Amino acid sequence: KNVDEPMEVFALANEGFPTPKREEMEGKLKATANGNGAKSGSWKRWVWAAGIAVAALAGLFFFLKNSFGGQNAPVPGAEKTIALLPFRNESADKEQTQYFCNGVMESILNHLSQIGELHVISRQSIERYRGSDKPAAEIAGELGVAYLLEGSIQRAGERVKINVQLIHAAADRHLWAQEFAGDLNDIFALQSAIAIAVADALQTTLSPELKSRFERVPTTNLEAWDAYQQAQALFGRFGYKSVEYWVQDDPAYFKALSLCDQALALDPGLAEAWTLKAQAWWQRNYWREMFQKDFMDSAAVFARQALKLDPNSAMAHALLGSYFYETGQTGKGLEYLEKALALNPNQIESRIIAGRIYSDIGELEMAYQELIIALNLAPNSAWAPDILSLLGLVYGNAADLDKNEYYLNKAGTVSNEARPALYVNTFWLNVLRGDLDKASREAEKLRKIDSVAYQPVICLFYNFRKEYEKSIASFEHLDKTAPHVVGPDLRHRWGQALWETGQKEKAKVMFKQAEEGLLQYVKKGRRRQISAYYDLAGLHACQGNIDQALHYLRKFDEQGKWLFGIPYLIQVDPLFDNLR
Repeated sequence: KNVDEPMEVFALANEGFPTPKREEMEGKLKATANGNGAKSGSWKRWVWAAGIAVAALAGLFFFLKNSFGGQNAPVPGAEKTIALLPFRNESADKEQTQYFCNGVMESILNHLSQIGELHVISRQSIERYRGSDKPAAEIAGELGVAYLLEGSIQRAGERVKINVQLIHAAADRHLWAQEFAGDLNDIFALQSAIAIAVADALQTTLSPELKSRFERVPTTNLEAWDAYQQAQALFGRFGYKSVEYWVQDDPAYFKALSLCDQALALDPGLAEAWTLKAQAWWQRNYWREMFQKDFMDSAAVFARQALKLDPNSAMAHALLGSYFYETGQTGKGLEYLEKALALNPNQIESRIIAGRIYSDIGELEMAYQELIIALNLAPNSAWAPDILSLLGLVYGNAADLDKNEYYLNKAGTVSNEARPALYVNTFWLNVLRGDLDKASREAEKLRKIDSVAYQPVICLFYNFRKEYEKSIASFEHLDKTAPHVVGPDLRHRWGQALWETGQKEKAKVMFKQAEEGLLQYVKKGRRRQISAYYDLAGLHACQGNIDQALHYLRKFDEQGKWLFGIPYLIQVDPLFDNLR
């Protein structure tokens, strides 16, 4: 009523929603050439409206359900909270025995983490208290725990002595203390005895099956175990950097991998070394070499071997959970993750992986819960910025860019080092909002700390600003300095810049290379096929191949993945100018 131009009206069909038929509607209904009320080209608006409606409905449902619940979610079922402070190394040769000391503490922590009644703070959060003289109550308050376990280790030749004491932090009272000593050959028995004694002191219940897991002897070859512990210590230093922008020639990584192989040469039955090797290869999958090699397949092979040797390896289950999800088998992936969390409910890696998967598939409240648990397992740790960034993504998937920005900013304030991934995320957030000036400022922050990560970002920035000559120059520079970065999901943007500057033949070559690579993602069934469909639609839309663009948009829509800010992106993405 009182509208000069006809308007399109959409009704969302759902159980309980009466949906009027066209002939039942009143007002100025203008007939169209095709007779069904849809104007020519209305599919364009439908694409945008459908995407935004899906995201908006997801967000509405999400926030109506308690706005994600509480902020301090412990591990489900946990009744007591504890942190193991870094054990003091009292050996004469501290430099040569520190990895051994750390390994013993890590093993005890891993045992305790498997007890469902305990909420156990991760190693990443406690390392900063090494050598700290803070009062127990202050440390416990910062970590959000009631109990602290302190200890010291002395290794002299083939003898080991471990002293541990359990503290009730609020009362600053020692509940229990004991010395454990034995030969180096007894190290596994000593570790399990300490974990069982701590569990008894905390009055937790240990099933016979869990005790049996604690008492498992990983290897009788202590030389192999020594090599594994050295690899574990090196990998810990390397592995907690921001996952997207590791230095690819970090010597710690390759030394850790070499030590894993050394351990396995001495004892091929050492499940822990197979698991660590799987972790190393899995992380390599996130390097930009992933466009050239299938590292995740190798990681899956190693993880399966670990499970053959130790069916109770939570980490191996978590890695295979990631693998199956990344290869399009989401249900199977979640089954492996559920098993990992049943085996070790305090394993932060599994919580983060589960949060990421639930976010990706639109189970946003589940994602939030898993990530909040992860955050409480690793307060103020090197993990915290990445977890907070993922929480931002959850809100982004719920179409709440304000909360998305809140968590990204919070990630920046708790980070002990500038994380390139944070600035990449805030760059994209402002692109989605259409604020390219602010996006430019975020890109400049990135340039100051990581020139390699900055280069693809500035290429994309010039594309979105439609400064295509600058984009071409930036792509050419990137291709010379870091050619492995220019994968299929960047090459089509380079093709766009060439196309828009009239270099059509060069652009066609670039588009062809991009399409071949993107179709490889689809062929392999990788999770990346979701964004591949979007990119394929974009490169065809740019060239005016409307039917092909729509074909790939429909493929994208079939995935049910109007997440990742796509409803916002597709409205401002210059790749799709021909569809508007």
